[in-house]
Amino acid sequence: MADEIMRDIFIKDRWLPVQIDYVQGTNAVPLKFQFRDYAIPSGAAARIYVKKPSGKEVYNSASLSGNTVTVQPTTQMFAEAGEQEGQLQLTSGQKLLVTFPILFRVERNLISESAVESTDEYGVLLQLIGDAEKAVASANDAAGKASAAAGKADRAAEAAGSAGTKAEKAAEAANTAAGSASSAAAGASQAAEKADAAGEEASAAAKRANEAAQNVEGLEVTDLVNRIKEMEEQMKQVTLLMYPVGSVYESTDITNPREYFGGTWEVFGAGRVTVGIDTGQTEFNQVRKTGGAKTQTLTRAQLPKITGKVEAGSGNSGTADGGYGAFRKASGVFSVSPEDYQYSMPKRENAMSWPSGYGKYYFEMSVGENQPHDNMPPYITVYRWVRTA
Repeated sequence: MADEIMRDIFIKDRWLPVQIDYVQGTNAVPLKFQFRDYAIPSGAAARIYVKKPSGKEVYNSASLSGNTVTVQPTTQMFAEAGEQEGQLQLTSGQKLLVTFPILFRVERNLISESAVESTDEYGVLLQLIGDAEKAVASANDAAGKASAAAGKADRAAEAAGSAGTKAEKAAEAANTAAGSASSAAAGASQAAEKADAAGEEASAAAKRANEAAQNVEGLEVTDLVNRIKEMEEQMKQVTLLMYPVGSVYESTDITNPREYFGGTWEVFGAGRVTVGIDTGQTEFNQVRKTGGAKTQTLTRAQLPKITGKVEAGSGNSGTADGGYGAFRKASGVFSVSPEDYQYSMPKRENAMSWPSGYGKYYFEMSVGENQPHDNMPPYITVYRWVRTA
């Protein structure tokens, strides 16, 4: 039995979720993923992305053999116990393929001495940066070689020009001596022709050297630019992995995230605060559910309990001559005139009613103006988008 964990991967149909059980802090057992419904192209690159329960991330390279991707876990990949999700990523030129999420169930390691601090790990990004630095160094080296070749060509052209000048002087001398030595003149003319030919060849060589230097320099710079563009595109793909469809992005910059990461984004939750899902509360048991109000007018049932007391009555506590009287008292939210006083009238036996003008009093209460109150918590505004594709 091989010391490895093997799982089948389907990218066209989800089937059952891929699940792997591992132990916290372990990195000895490699993970192999066999692609069953997709032929991995030759020359493709494979990577593994894992998001830990704390939100920290691991993004490393994986090896490819035929249609199998092999992941050698690092210590950081399973540094935290709990459930975490990951995805395999295949790149071939500008083409990108990402698998359905893979569930990793990491069991707790009981040996505390083997625990490590969980951190982010971006092996792929470090590799890309290293490749870019090597490409820049290679371009600088090529540019130096091209400059040296151009210098040699310039010196060759100068030497050719000097040879031509000397040949012309030799021709003049030969012509002067032609009257006395025609054979010497003929030899000098041949020498002049050879010198001119040598000058032309030197000029042609200088031209070819300059063209070669330009071609070499242009080729290296173009390759470097293409590598940098490819790295920028890969960085965008990494960021899109960090923001899958349905993710919310907030910023104080009005620029749409598609300018930075690609993907399709739309404005989300304008004028509203966000609340976490709580299936135990009807108001918060579904995603994208809205509610609440900017202002609120309280109903009678929502008002705080306010109490008061009114006392009123009649009796024989009238004036000193024995007349009957009426009194009233109030407390709490009720009020009357500042003093407690009595209406007095003559004593009346078996009276059925008060005489006209006596015993007329009432109590009033009025609270509030029925205006809505501010219902907003402290807030700060940002631009917010949700990725839709």
